[in-house]
Amino acid sequence: MCHSFFLIFIHSFFLIFLHSFFLSNFHSFFLSYFHSFFLSYFHSLFLSYFHSLFLSYFHSFFLIFILSFLFSFFLSFLFSFFLSFFLIFIHSFFLSYFYSFFHSFFFSLFLSRFHSFILSFLFSFFLFSFLFLFILSFSISILSFFLIFILSFLFSFILFFFHIFFLSFFLSYFLSFF
Repeated sequence: MCHSFFLIFIHSFFLIFLHSFFLSNFHSFFLSYFHSFFLSYFHSLFLSYFHSLFLSYFHSFFLIFILSFLFSFFLSFLFSFFLSFFLIFIHSFFLSYFYSFFHSFFFSLFLSRFHSFILSFLFSFFLFSFLFLFILSFSISILSFFLIFILSFLFSFILFFFHIFFLSFFLSYFLSFF
């Protein structure tokens, strides 16, 4: 009787123990596995989504911003170059024209001959046009070029900065979804 009791007790104990051990072990294993799998899956999914969203947002934002800023810088450079070139050319031409006219006029007053007026006008016109175009216009060109360049750069920076900022903001917002 005692022998059978102990046998049943030990048998049932080990059976229950092993059954509960393996059952709880596998149960906890699968529960923890699926729990961790789905948790890590959704966590990584949302994390990668937001990570890619913000990465693509900032990437597209800075890409659009830098490209548009360089484009506006190039446009302002061309604008300042051509504007300064035409301004210098017209400025030097009219300066040499009026300066030679007044020089020849006062020179012919002293000589009081019309022939000397024409000769002195032509001579002084070509002389002063040469001087203005190749000597004085060089300094004017440098000054006006840098002045117009700085002004156009500041204008483009102030004007295009807000435009580029909002444009790149909205473009990067829409591009980040794709």
